[in-house]
Amino acid sequence: MSERTLKLPVDKTAVPTLSGLWLQLARVSWVVLAVAALLVLVAALPGYAAKFGGQLSHATGIALPPGSRFFAAASGVASLASALLSVALSVLLFHRKFGEPVATLLAFFLLLYGIAFAGPLEFATTYWLGSPQFGIVLQGLLTPAPMIALLLLFPDGRFIPHWTRWPMLLVLPWNVALLTLIPFDAASFGRAPLLTVALVVLFIAFIFVALYAQIYRYRRAATHNERQQIRWAAYGFALWIGYILLSTIPYMYLSGLAPDAPTPWWGPASELGWWLSLSILPVCLTIAITRYRLWEIDVVIN
Repeated sequence: MSERTLKLPVDKTAVPTLSGLWLQLARVSWVVLAVAALLVLVAALPGYAAKFGGQLSHATGIALPPGSRFFAAASGVASLASALLSVALSVLLFHRKFGEPVATLLAFFLLLYGIAFAGPLEFATTYWLGSPQFGIVLQGLLTPAPMIALLLLFPDGRFIPHWTRWPMLLVLPWNVALLTLIPFDAASFGRAPLLTVALVVLFIAFIFVALYAQIYRYRRAATHNERQQIRWAAYGFALWIGYILLSTIPYMYLSGLAPDAPTPWWGPASELGWWLSLSILPVCLTIAITRYRLWEIDVVIN
């Protein structure tokens, strides 16, 4: 019997990883950011205590409807749970997947998301500075650009198709311009309606570019495993962004009420819905990166 030489196929789906100095810098940077996140969480605890005591953030007025204290306390619990979940998932990625470009980006994003977007920074600055303004400014500075970058690079850390790297260059000046609208409420729209519309249109354009990139990647370049990851990420972003767009309507209405106007009966429930929605994105993205087969995505979507 003649011997045949077996040629093993080259693994073209191997995940790229950071190494050497870049990996060490990423690790040190994550640890520094994690320590800062922990300090913000501790500083936010007195603000959460006020929240648990019945203090509403979004729905305020001269007369609050029945059940407001319950919804305020539940909103505080939902915010703190979302923040702790995001930080815990970031630690999980740091422990298990750090070094893979998108997992590394997601580990940083979850720290920023959990502290700046999920509520701790807002509650900390409200309690210690008397106003959430500084926290909201940092929120607008730290979260939009990384979120769009994550959408464009997920799940393998490459820009596919290649031209999608150019819209990313526009994200940074757009993010800076976004800070001029802070706080994001009805008054900001009244101050600069044209700028508000332009920035919102650009945001929608970025989302469409990112969605196109994910569809192109899914159909032309993704492996089977990456397709499952893309579906989890798309599911999470669709739920999260869809709810944000819908919740903008009641939020703008509530923020535009006169100081002496009573809060509508649905105001506290609307605020609780916002805080509850913040856990959707970190859970779906982490499942996509780590255990995308944990549940069948088709069953979840159905």
